[in-house]
Amino acid sequence: MLCSYLIASSTKCNKPNEVYDPCDAPCPGRSCDVDPRLVKCGRPPQVGDENCVVGCRCMDGYFRNKNGRCVPWDQCPKKQPTCGPNEVYDECDAPCPGRSCDVDPRLVRCKAPPKPGDEECIKGCRCKDGFARNKKGQCIPREKCPPKQPVCGKNEVYDECDAPCPGRTCDVDPALVLCKTAPKPGDKDCVEGCRCIDGYARDQNGNCIPRDQCPPKPTCGPNEEYDPCPDCSPQTCEMMNQTYHCPRLPASKMGPGCHPSCRCKKEYFRNKIGECIHSSDCAKCTKPHEYFSCGGACDNVCENIKEQNQTNCPIINIQCNKMCYCEADYARDYKGDCIPIKDCPTCPENERYDPCPATLCGPKTCDEAGFPLNCTQREEGAKCPGKPGCVCKDGYLRDKNGKCIPTDQCPSCGGDKNATLGCGVNCNRHCSDLDQEEPRMCILVCYPNSCDCRTDSQGRKYYYDSNLKMCVLAEDCTPQCKENEVYSKCANGGCTKQKCTDINKPVVCVYPKICKKGCVCAPGYLRAKNGTCVPSEQCDPPPKCKSNEEFSKCGRDGCLKYYCSDLDLPPLCRDTFQCIPQCECKEGYLRASVDNSTCVPVDQCPRRCKENEQYSECPAATCQPQTCKEAGYPVPCPIVGPDGQCSGDPGCICVPGYLRNDKGKCIPQDQCPSCGGDKNAVPGCGNHCGNTCATYNSTKPVPCPLYCDLNGCNCREKYVYDENLHKCVLPKDCTPKCKANEEFSTCSNAICRAQYCADKDKPVACPAIAKGYCKKGCVCKEHYLRDKKGNCIPEKECKPNDLCPKGEIFSHCPPIQCDAEYCPKSRDAPQRCPMPKKCGPPRCICPFNHHRHRNNCKCIPTAKCRPFPCDGPNEHYDSCPPVCRDKSCTDYLKNVTCPKFSLSVKVACRPACLCNEGYYRDSEGICVSAKECIGKIKL
Repeated sequence: MLCSYLIASSTKCNKPNEVYDPCDAPCPGRSCDVDPRLVKCGRPPQVGDENCVVGCRCMDGYFRNKNGRCVPWDQCPKKQPTCGPNEVYDECDAPCPGRSCDVDPRLVRCKAPPKPGDEECIKGCRCKDGFARNKKGQCIPREKCPPKQPVCGKNEVYDECDAPCPGRTCDVDPALVLCKTAPKPGDKDCVEGCRCIDGYARDQNGNCIPRDQCPPKPTCGPNEEYDPCPDCSPQTCEMMNQTYHCPRLPASKMGPGCHPSCRCKKEYFRNKIGECIHSSDCAKCTKPHEYFSCGGACDNVCENIKEQNQTNCPIINIQCNKMCYCEADYARDYKGDCIPIKDCPTCPENERYDPCPATLCGPKTCDEAGFPLNCTQREEGAKCPGKPGCVCKDGYLRDKNGKCIPTDQCPSCGGDKNATLGCGVNCNRHCSDLDQEEPRMCILVCYPNSCDCRTDSQGRKYYYDSNLKMCVLAEDCTPQCKENEVYSKCANGGCTKQKCTDINKPVVCVYPKICKKGCVCAPGYLRAKNGTCVPSEQCDPPPKCKSNEEFSKCGRDGCLKYYCSDLDLPPLCRDTFQCIPQCECKEGYLRASVDNSTCVPVDQCPRRCKENEQYSECPAATCQPQTCKEAGYPVPCPIVGPDGQCSGDPGCICVPGYLRNDKGKCIPQDQCPSCGGDKNAVPGCGNHCGNTCATYNSTKPVPCPLYCDLNGCNCREKYVYDENLHKCVLPKDCTPKCKANEEFSTCSNAICRAQYCADKDKPVACPAIAKGYCKKGCVCKEHYLRDKKGNCIPEKECKPNDLCPKGEIFSHCPPIQCDAEYCPKSRDAPQRCPMPKKCGPPRCICPFNHHRHRNNCKCIPTAKCRPFPCDGPNEHYDSCPPVCRDKSCTDYLKNVTCPKFSLSVKVACRPACLCNEGYYRDSEGICVSAKECIGKIKL
């Protein structure tokens, strides 16, 4: 084609009115047979196109006649033109919608077609119906028309084969992209359509702008990546694994509907401060107001928030710390929970807050300075034995006025003038050493914060009295208590039985004018005839009880009444941990008096009622309020049984017109707070019909009884009656409605009894809840426990599978509970709890060769217990040693061998410190070599 063009370009047209054209359009044609006004043609061809016509043509305005000459149009013979293939002549063709492949008539709305004679008429050849003119001017069936080329926007051009790489958008820098060879027309990689002209790029709105005007691409943070058209999912830890139905995004991933931004990479989600962290880290910090991050070494902690916090941390990081942090304006309390910083407890000057002062080692007061103190041991995760509170900062101690002062300002040795600074051992200088015939061996150790008893200028020695905790002269030493005895500052007083002979006698409290210091039997022990303290159950055989009495090995526990005089007093609560075998009155009997121990029927007890009180045979059947708290609320009238017996005991009640106040005194009823002290209630009918927390927002009508209760009150306007709290509250303050076998508690997190089947027959901690931390809610009623489904069922219906957590077994006759249930802490720790003579309450225990983990109390294989230190020479720790364990030097020299067991026999794992290979224990328990054994043992 190029060669023919060069040849033709040198050819001259010799005929009149002709010119040379390197690319003449074939349509509409330049002959007298064709009227160009009646022909619609497509886009004229460009040089190089296959439909170009190269050669001589008539000049513009001239047309070739039958003789081949170019003549003006007005010299052409006039006749109806001959139309081409698939064309027809039309005297009045409509200009709209057009009959070319470029126009889809289905998408064009035209006005009414013109009529012959109208100026809009187009006379000439047109395509037949169902045909359209292509780019070559030929009429072809419309279904064979090539796809319509779109109309491109500003700064755009249509391209039949645009390269997909490097991309013509603002977020792609072509200088940084290495692409393969651009595709050619017909290749599968061709991208047909409108593209930005060269030097332009498409912005986030889809417009083509000069590339130097593209906005800078944002710099994304760690674990982030730029997304030009992200979906609507929030990508937060809280919304992880949630499904979102987002609007459909543009196929081009740009333009309207796209909001470019930095997004978390795959498997990463944003924490509460907007950082992208891995999905596995999202589940690490799930408490309220906390989040996981890899940040600074300091968190917000109430205890030291003024000294250091997240924004003011004295620790310089070498690398970030993966840990849980509190949200802004929150700090951790002593429980490890994030609370508002404004709620953090505050302490006076030179003091700090401590979650468990009872377990702090070292002196806390000036009086304790100078004496080694035993540390209260607490297993990790165990409940604190005391309450949280403020303690002196390091370097300070509390003086007698309760103020924290520098340690060096405290009196020396806790103010003990008979002590001096020392190592705190007091070697052979304890009161208990005075009776020793030979001096005791002393350890070579010096304790910090210690003092020793001094020797005065006269040569008198002072001895440390462990009872008084001070240094005294030998003649001033208090008695050193024997086995099963404890020291008492008032040994001749108290309210407990002291001797076995007291078993059958009433407990009498003794308050001596002058207390005598001395030793008494420890709780649970009584002094036998030989003067030793023995367990109460080992005392002499039980005596024969008197009339209306019965013998009890441990006495009736709980809160009971013992004397007739107790009828008008609150019941006496007995310490159930101190079992005293004794004769007690039978059920329904009380002792006549302290002086007269005869057991008489309760109804024969003489009564003494106080001022404004009267005696009643059946106070429980009184259908009137008895206390100020009951004033203003209907009081139910109990039904007396068919035998006519009262459901309660006789006693003193207030005379008519009087009620008992909080102090137990009967006062005039008009002096009681109105409606039981409920300021949101007023006197009324007391039925609260349709105005309770359960019914105030009911969509169904609530039937109301037509009656008024005596002594009734109704809630004020806008208030409703809360049946759990028994008072009027705003609707927003209503407590939840409890399910079957549940009851409401104002402090559900302080219930001091088992709440779940899994906790049945286990020790239950009684939490001490700080003021303001109680949680209101529903708990199981007494004698009911919550099963795995969350329902409260009777205790007896708890199944063994529900009773024991995973990894534990249920035992109907378990061993006595002791520390040996847990992984041993040292080589000397017991590793098996003793079995009881009689089976105790059944409970969950660890299976064979398992111990409880000391942190989480879960049962783990004994072999996985944390090794305890084996610090002796030539020894090592063994989690499951053989039955024979260590050989001694004697065993080695006598060639003693270990008995063999059948492979089917399971031997208990008992961790121990064993001698290394080739070493044996000598008589002092030290691992020595075989050579050393020979020199130490004489056979």
